[in-house]
Amino acid sequence: MERLLREVGFDRYERQARLKPALLALLPALVTLAVWQPRVWTTLSGLVSLLAACGLTFLLSKVARYRGRIVERALIARHGGRMTEVFLRHRDPSLSHATKARYHAFFAVWGVQMPTPAEETASPRDADGCYRAGVDWLLEQTRDEGAHPLVKDELIDYGFRRNLLGLKPIGLAIALAVLSVHVWLAVANLGTDETRFWTAAAMAIAMVGVVAAWAFVVRLPFVEDASRSYAVRLLAASHTIRPNSSGKPRKEEAGQQSKADA
Repeated sequence: MERLLREVGFDRYERQARLKPALLALLPALVTLAVWQPRVWTTLSGLVSLLAACGLTFLLSKVARYRGRIVERALIARHGGRMTEVFLRHRDPSLSHATKARYHAFFAVWGVQMPTPAEETASPRDADGCYRAGVDWLLEQTRDEGAHPLVKDELIDYGFRRNLLGLKPIGLAIALAVLSVHVWLAVANLGTDETRFWTAAAMAIAMVGVVAAWAFVVRLPFVEDASRSYAVRLLAASHTIRPNSSGKPRKEEAGQQSKADA
């Protein structure tokens, strides 16, 4: 499956952070089909290559991305900016003063002057503009996955959780519908077909776990945790960026832009 997705043009970010959340949302329905209609499932599995070629997997990844960006806007509105920008604020306690001062000095070397505490207090919006400019610059210097693999790993984790939360209404609705089907099958086969009863009962219990995961695990704090980890890793990557003789970032550090979301 991974090989097929690579062949149709999906990079690692798209496979892990966009497509997999969409497939997870559909998983209960697919498992139910495989258990209760194996002939249909066998036929369907044979159509996977055709569906991928026709753009179904591409569409699923775009739906996940669209829904995930709605979550991201809510997260930005909640904190007043991306988490990386928030960490650079003097008034935010997430980083130590010494660490924050080191990052501010780093950006100043590259021509992005950070505000003082007094300037931030006097004009928070202008200060956030400076932080945003610094983060945008840093993102461009850390696009290369080969030079910054840990940044990419954290970005994928954040993208996966963000998109999963975006798909929560769909995933939860599917899980509830599948749970209802298995409860009905268990009741219908009670005392008549022991094998079908226990199969349906086991599937219903599993679906209760899936519903609980969607309801109580996939929430905004679940995404915020990954966002914080990504922000820490992105800022830490600044220590690996060194100028060459012309005073610009080294070519291997600047890297090539990937398809991943910022």
